[in-house]
This record gives sequence, structure tokens and C-alpha cells, in this order.
Amino acid sequence: MLWAWVVVFVLFCAPPAWLIRRDRVRARARGRDVVDELRLGLFETALLTGGPARAVDAVVVDLVERGALEVNDTNRISVTAIPEGATAVQRSILAVAMDTAARLPAVRAFVTSEHETVFERGCDLLRDNGLLHTQSGGNGKVLYGYPTAASAVGTALVMGVVQLTGEDWLIDAKGLWFALACTLLFVTTWTLLFIRYGALSSDPRGPLGRACSKVLADRAADNPDLAPWTAVHGLPTSPTTDFRARLRGHATPGAWKMRKPPSTVTDVDEDVRKLAERLALRDRG
Repeated sequence: MLWAWVVVFVLFCAPPAWLIRRDRVRARARGRDVVDELRLGLFETALLTGGPARAVDAVVVDLVERGALEVNDTNRISVTAIPEGATAVQRSILAVAMDTAARLPAVRAFVTSEHETVFERGCDLLRDNGLLHTQSGGNGKVLYGYPTAASAVGTALVMGVVQLTGEDWLIDAKGLWFALACTLLFVTTWTLLFIRYGALSSDPRGPLGRACSKVLADRAADNPDLAPWTAVHGLPTSPTTDFRARLRGHATPGAWKMRKPPSTVTDVDEDVRKLAERLALRDRG
């Protein structure tokens, strides 16, 4: 009766496997056009390729290149100038550096917690354009309904074959192999669907998001500035001749797989907020 189970597995596992393959092929074909259409800025590019921590890293590198920040030999960030027209994220980074001369992990922790709505809006933009998976990881009815239906229908088909052929060895074995085959069918189809909808990964990028990330990485290679390179690749892990190795210090690489860092500046959060508000008022004035 093995052949019956093979037919059932092919019948129900082939569709989700084909969808995974189709999504990836389509994404590779569309990646360049989507990047040209969206024209993502530095913040959105880093958010797509590496998540909130990467976005903070890229903005810090941009501020250093513009002469607003500097990094000393102890990995601390300090302010050297206040740029005009700074964004909310830039003002918070400047405020942390002004108040504590903090290292990168503290800057990441404060900015990501203080501006959750800014990061969420950026993720919504990427999600609306199909670059990130939905927050729920796909439709629950599909994720669980299809494997359940596949197992039920597959079991019924095999049982029908058993009745037609009169081979009742599965029943004689007290249904052990039968139950194992049903469970394996459910788990296999469930896994394929979870892979397609990104529900098994901490990286929320879909096939189109990964394709766009690759296009952005290729284009950043031709850019002489360090901030675009940092946005798509992150801070280098090996020693460099510029400030980026000092900036990173012992911080974890900014990537989607990185857990959200615990806040290390809770005792100065209120002072930092006040500084950021004063910077905002200065820009408005």
C-alpha cells in the first residue's frame, strides 16, 4: 500500500511546493522594477534588509559621515554638530549622544523603543507592497485548514484503496503505520505552507523582499558613501580603516534575526526625550 501513500503525498504536497517555487521566480523577475518604483530611502532600505537595529545603524553612520556625530576609541558616540531639518529618529540619536555619549547598543535600544510607531509605519509600507509577510504569518485557515483537509482526504483515499484491494495489513498492524503516515502528511503540508508564508522564520521578508534586498545590495556596491552600504550589509564584523568598526564595538550585528535589545538607558530616558523635544523645537523655530 506504499504506492497509495506516495500518490497522496505527491497530490497534496506538490501544490504548496509549486507555489513556493513560483513566488521565488516571480520575485526575481520583479525585484529591480519594484525597487525603481518604490525609491526607498536610507531608513526604509535598512529596515527592509536588516530590521529596526540595522535602520538605526545606517542613520548613525549617515550622521557621522555628515559630520554631526563622531565615534571615539572607546566606542562612544558624541555630537559634533546639529544638522538642520533632522528627522525624529535622527533627533533621538543626537539626544542620546548629547546626554550620555552612549555606545551603539544603548542608542539602538532607546530609538527602537521610543519610535515604535515610526518603525511600524515603515514596515507597513514594505508590507503593503508585498516585501514583508503579514504580521499574522499568513491566513490561519490556509495554514491549518489545508493540512487538515489533506490528511483527512488522503486518509479516505488510502482507506478506499485498502477496501478495493482487500489488503488489510494496515489494520492488522493496529493502524500504527497508518497513523504515522497521516501525521507525516499533515506535518509536511503544514511545513511547506509555513515556509511560504514566513511563519517559521524571524526574518519577515517574503520572496519579493529578498529579491529587492539583493538588488539594493548590488547597487550599494557602486555607492562611495558608507551609509548605503551599511543599510544593506550592516556594520562590518572585521577591522576597517574607517570609524565603523569602532562604532560597532561589541554590539550584535543589526539583522532581522537579532532579538530586540533590552533598554540600557532607562535611567536617562526622560532627559533624552526632553533633549529630542528641544531639538525638534529648534528645527521648527
